[in-house]
Amino acid sequence: MQAPKRMLRPGSSGSVRRNARPHSSPGPGASEREASQALDALPRPGRRRKKDVGSGSDETVRVGPAGSSATNNLRSSTARAAGHGRPLADRRRAQIVKAATRLFSERGYFQATIDDIADEIKLSKGLIYRYFKDKNHLLFYSLRHVHEKYRPEAIPQLIAEGGPLAALIRLMTLHCGLAKDHTLEVALAYRSTRDLLPEQRREIKILESKTARMIRQCLDACFHSGLMTSINTEVMSYQYIMFGHTWALKNWAFRDRLSVDEYMAEGENILVRPFLTAAGVSELERIKASAQDREPS
Repeated sequence: MQAPKRMLRPGSSGSVRRNARPHSSPGPGASEREASQALDALPRPGRRRKKDVGSGSDETVRVGPAGSSATNNLRSSTARAAGHGRPLADRRRAQIVKAATRLFSERGYFQATIDDIADEIKLSKGLIYRYFKDKNHLLFYSLRHVHEKYRPEAIPQLIAEGGPLAALIRLMTLHCGLAKDHTLEVALAYRSTRDLLPEQRREIKILESKTARMIRQCLDACFHSGLMTSINTEVMSYQYIMFGHTWALKNWAFRDRLSVDEYMAEGENILVRPFLTAAGVSELERIKASAQDREPS
């Protein structure tokens, strides 16, 4: 006598199905846009758009002369009540990034561990993983947030308000200021960018290219306004970037002899004055006189 056949419900099968969630990530051939979108999709609880958090600061730099509407776009929510009022997620992420940047700089990326970071700020590893996917994501975030403080859309407004030469000098000042305020991040970028994933390195390069484009835009405007002689603005834009970074990379050589303002003045002597036309010299004198008039007596 045959055993009765086992009856299966419609739509079922005799084998166990595993509902695995597919994971997608940009492959080596993914475009820069796809890589950027994929990286932005990484879990970052509490993240707000158009605002980033760095080592203890979440200000967004929008370049402009003091008192102008372009400078009024420079926002710092941490200035209010010494950081009070910021969401807890933002403050916690900034705390993690600050500790990670310091440990990556002191011990090296591979030597520093998530356990070390957790011990440094007296948090659990699990809490850190709530904000960052892994140590690589934490390194990428630490390097990226400084670049994202630049806002290229402010440049046309800045040129319209103060002129291209004033915009160029202001941008150079802000670039050096960021290098001063984020010395560890700048030095870490030169040391550890190679430890990022290929798509992450590509995004860092894109962000730096945007900064160079801002400087080049000011240089081109100076030339077309008859304020500067003809130069290779593509090459010169990266000289401006390197000058700012040098304050962070060679800080040990300058900090006891030059203030940031004095270092900036030397930058003008090297990167601005030699290329000015007669009209440019007059414009620079006007800018300096105007800046002195704004200074409190």
